[in-house]
Amino acid sequence: MIQPHSYPNYVGQALVLEPAPFVALVDDDNPWIEGLFLTVMIGVVVGFAKFMGSWLLTAALPAPSAVLEVLIKGFADSGLLAQTADPVAAEAGLRQLVTLSFTQMGFGSGWTKLLALILVPLSYLLQWLYFGLAGHGIARLLGGSGQLDQTLGAMSLMAAPRILLVATALPFVSIGAMLPLVWSLLIAHRALAISHDLSWQRAGMATLLLSLGFLLLLLLAGGALAAGITVWLGGGA
Repeated sequence: MIQPHSYPNYVGQALVLEPAPFVALVDDDNPWIEGLFLTVMIGVVVGFAKFMGSWLLTAALPAPSAVLEVLIKGFADSGLLAQTADPVAAEAGLRQLVTLSFTQMGFGSGWTKLLALILVPLSYLLQWLYFGLAGHGIARLLGGSGQLDQTLGAMSLMAAPRILLVATALPFVSIGAMLPLVWSLLIAHRALAISHDLSWQRAGMATLLLSLGFLLLLLLAGGALAAGITVWLGGGA
């Protein structure tokens, strides 16, 4: 059984695509349990960093209500609201949209900042399950020989690049979403190649199919979210 104090070393090795951490997780007595624990640990660390970043951001800036009023006044002074068919409804919708943006940034008071402590680990778990389960199925179709628990163990290292998001504990620090995503896909390729004894070409094909499936899921989720926001703003108007 892998000791938790080995996780930082495994994360560092996974970031440079060394085979040792993948092999260790594949050969472990309970690979999926190790993968679950590693994914949750990284999610908790990143979630706490985001919570601290949102708390410090809120402390460093004026009250959210004051910032909101300044933004609304800027739109009103620009004449953009007056050009709409219903300026009152447009202002109400704009207020809701800006408030939603503040919540997403973690800028505000109340319990919403605590959501990062739950949503970040949960999102990492869901991504781990998708890439582990779907990756296992695709790899087996391409001739892979690994077991499901081995795939889940190796795929947990996909969370390693997200450790960079710990930097968001500092106010106004932002990490582009593409960097951890592309890095994670490189790790997924390595995980599938090792856990299923696949050639780099077959592992690349499996990773590509996984990426396309994940992109489709994101598009569907984004469309549903956009539709929900449209209905919400329409109801507010």
